[in-house]
Amino acid sequence: MELLCSSPIAKAQTPPPGKQQIAAEWARKIAFTISNNPGAATSSNAIMSLVSAMSRDNVVEIKYVLKDAAAFARLKQNAQPFRLGKTSYYCNASRISYLAQGVVFHEVTTSPGGDDQVELTVDRSSCDTLPKITRLDPASLAKLALSVANAENDASAKEYPPNSNLQFGGASAHEGIVEERFIIPAYSPTGPQINTTMVTEVSQGFLCQKYRDPLLQGVTFHRIYVSKDGSFIFDFGLDGGHC
Repeated sequence: MELLCSSPIAKAQTPPPGKQQIAAEWARKIAFTISNNPGAATSSNAIMSLVSAMSRDNVVEIKYVLKDAAAFARLKQNAQPFRLGKTSYYCNASRISYLAQGVVFHEVTTSPGGDDQVELTVDRSSCDTLPKITRLDPASLAKLALSVANAENDASAKEYPPNSNLQFGGASAHEGIVEERFIIPAYSPTGPQINTTMVTEVSQGFLCQKYRDPLLQGVTFHRIYVSKDGSFIFDFGLDGGHC
């Protein structure tokens, strides 16, 4: 799995002659789809935006910009877990068929000023080198979920300051499920509506990178978002199948 070399594309898997045209066509279609449907990474996203998505032969080249300098610094600090989580994402059962066809993904995330970057290359061979994760028995899973909930509670003061637009209402665990509650103080049913799809996609991507192993071991997240008075806004669930 080429994650750290300076020229990862040069060592990426090349499809055999008979599959090169098929792989190139798939790469073109995937790049077109990402370019026209960036999901949460739109230009208006205050955290991260898609810069470009294009194909070169069988390689899908994807470039993002992380707009917050502190967030990029954290990404650099946790580059290896980030790459591992992203590789797991591309090797998910719903996406590995593209890799099997010979498609290669090359993803670059740049700093706000574009002077630094974190890059990743994934081909079919990358999936074979991922650490093998075994699902836990119910008792062990319950203990793991509790440790994850405690970790979320411990990190909440740093990640969700009291005066932020999104406040952390606490995490608990039961039977392998981590329940998290978030408060959106400024929300009003008659005011601007929340892009729940964007919030869900960004949160799922973050959780898959941060808690890849626990999720693949069987931990499930359930996040609930409420208004200041406790009224339900929306929720979503996440298990290892998403990662």
